Amino acid sequence: METWLSEDVFYRQDWRAKGVAEMSAEAPASAPFVGMLYLCVSLFPIPFQGLVMFGAIKSRLVRSRPAYFIMFVLSVVETGQLLIHASTGGFLIARQEIPEAINAALSHIMLPLWLSMVFLHVHLSMNRVFVITVNKCASSEGYCSYSNLLAGVCCVAGTVAGYGCHVDQMRFRLSIMAWASNPDSSWLVTALYYIQLFLPVVGIVNCLLIVCVIMKKRRRFQNNSNIIGSTEVRIFFHSSIAFFLTAANIFLWFPLNRLFNSVVIINVLVNLEWILICALPPFLTLIFNTRAEQKYFVKCNTG
Repeated sequence: METWLSEDVFYRQDWRAKGVAEMSAEAPASAPFVGMLYLCVSLFPIPFQGLVMFGAIKSRLVRSRPAYFIMFVLSVVETGQLLIHASTGGFLIARQEIPEAINAALSHIMLPLWLSMVFLHVHLSMNRVFVITVNKCASSEGYCSYSNLLAGVCCVAGTVAGYGCHVDQMRFRLSIMAWASNPDSSWLVTALYYIQLFLPVVGIVNCLLIVCVIMKKRRRFQNNSNIIGSTEVRIFFHSSIAFFLTAANIFLWFPLNRLFNSVVIINVLVNLEWILICALPPFLTLIFNTRAEQKYFVKCNTG
């Protein structure tokens, strides 16, 4: 029994505090290039995120439309992740392993932000089903309060689940130039894995329901093409693209960490997709929400 315990302790200590010299020696020659890629892709969209958030506040869309409030909170969560991804890119450029204390701190911030983003995407997807099905409630005061409260619950749930995931000890590993989790999983990590698989399924079902509702209403009200507001449909396409990218990353993350942990290019691609998930939303907002874009710039220009 004592031997088993000592081996387990040694394994965990080896995972948490692997020698810096050993990890630096494992750094691929392409680490500076990948680090520059992470850094540029992470930092480039941050000014646009700031513009979208500032415009949403100035135009008061976050107060009157629940979907915009959810997207505003998502922007905050995504910006936090982009800053962490940019910092990991800096360490790759220097070809240095992140010190364990900093690595653990970044992990404790990253996982709650990631899971909060997952829950918020599900909330936004369900919001689209409800608003498009009963489109009169889109800006009702009662629904706004209820939806905003749910957005807060999503962030709290993501934070709690994120700290629960730390039995998995996710760390950024220089040798594979990406985030990776300890394959020695506990029952809690396994449970969270199936929960994460379940949440995208809910979102996909919601998207299918929305398509059915749109087709049914278009067919029923052929003489009134605006029976479903174009803004609501645009937000639906916006949220669907972001959601499916997030779902793809969730489905890829766990299998890749366990089956292809040593294949560098696959880990880099999954990590890069994670960055793109956080980088694309401000551009999707400006592309798909033309009315919001007009309100943003009108409000920003008029002060």
